[in-house]
Amino acid sequence: MSEDTYLTQVLDCAERRGAVAEASLSIAHSSELVAVNGRVDRSGGGHSATVALWTWRDGHEGYLVCTPDTPPQLAVEQALELGERLAPRGPLPATPVAGGTAAAVAPGLDPTPAEEMAEALRKLSAEPHERSGLRAELRVQTQHREVHLRHSRGFAGSYQDSTAALQVRVGAQGSGVGFGVDERFGRSVPRLLDGPAAEAMREAEEEALAHSGAGLLEGAPATVVLHGRVAAALLGLLAPTLMLDSVRQQRSRWAERTGERVAARGLSITEDVTLDDAPLWAPFDDEGTSTRSVRLVDDGVLEGFLSDRRTAMEAGAASTGSGWRGPRGEMPSVRAGCLVLAGGDALATQVDRGEDADALWVTQAQGMHMANEVTGDFSFGASGLLVGSSGRSRPVRGFTVAGNVHQLMDQVEATGRLLRFSRGWGGFLAAPDLRVRGLSLGA
Repeated sequence: MSEDTYLTQVLDCAERRGAVAEASLSIAHSSELVAVNGRVDRSGGGHSATVALWTWRDGHEGYLVCTPDTPPQLAVEQALELGERLAPRGPLPATPVAGGTAAAVAPGLDPTPAEEMAEALRKLSAEPHERSGLRAELRVQTQHREVHLRHSRGFAGSYQDSTAALQVRVGAQGSGVGFGVDERFGRSVPRLLDGPAAEAMREAEEEALAHSGAGLLEGAPATVVLHGRVAAALLGLLAPTLMLDSVRQQRSRWAERTGERVAARGLSITEDVTLDDAPLWAPFDDEGTSTRSVRLVDDGVLEGFLSDRRTAMEAGAASTGSGWRGPRGEMPSVRAGCLVLAGGDALATQVDRGEDADALWVTQAQGMHMANEVTGDFSFGASGLLVGSSGRSRPVRGFTVAGNVHQLMDQVEATGRLLRFSRGWGGFLAAPDLRVRGLSLGA
């Protein structure tokens, strides 16, 4: 049975039961290849197919996650039964407006033959071991998805996308044990292997060698610079503040601040799953709403919030196309697909390790998950590089960094040039290096 036939049968069953329905079928093909010190250590892959069904009848919303071999009638009955057990949610949300039934394909999907990819990883993972006797592990994971979405009020859409992840880990033994880690994301393995992979390996190797002889942080440096991957993790802590459901539940610290300055001049935060290099791409969200670039903070001023169909309807607004399912296919809720923090002209002074002297570069963070997403308070263990006035650096470890992410947005003095992507909130987060003030450092 084809994807369209199965989803059509599900919608027909719901209509016969007097319900409005939306059905999605997601087919995923994943692969993984790991190379260690110049040899391919292991490889594998998998396949999955998930059906997500949403129903609405007399104000009750039901939901079911199942496999395509579940009989359509049974799937509808179970979703309706669950909906009857739950409290009514209110009026029917707006019908999706993304156009067309033609299948869309994410740009930049360049498949790589397995043999070619294995040879590239083998060579890259051998270099640190041959140069310095280090243990280098290189891991590439890919996931190719086909998404088919149908709504009983007429919407039908499909698309294909792909996410590629490159993970590098290098270990070194000096006066202590040091590790260097890096992670890069994209839509295809060829693009990651053509430049970013070698760059990530070099950075991880340098970091591992440096931290194998790291000492303790003494004194307070004049400047603190957060590496892009650390800044991206902190952006994940800010993400709930930018969601309309948090505003309506009075959990957002920026709930009444639309049109006000909430960040440093020149700083912007944008949600955009249509970016050329974004690792997550989709023409519509998991509710069928067309995706677009949504500017949330512009030149430091709060412009708006992310929303899905229901939160937008309750607020009398239009959805921003931010209704996404969780990793297990659960009911869509407001999530960030690709949240990007960037600097503009007002932050013209660029972050540069060669120029930012007497600065502490925070390159690794541990325990970020312990931060408070409501208040924005954070405190995490860290390691990094202390750059002296001469420009020479000394690795340091075992210190803590504390602050508040809402205040941090107003404490950014300069931004780097390169965006670093990280996973978070079911999607991706991206940020450059940030030079900041006002953070508390402890031993």
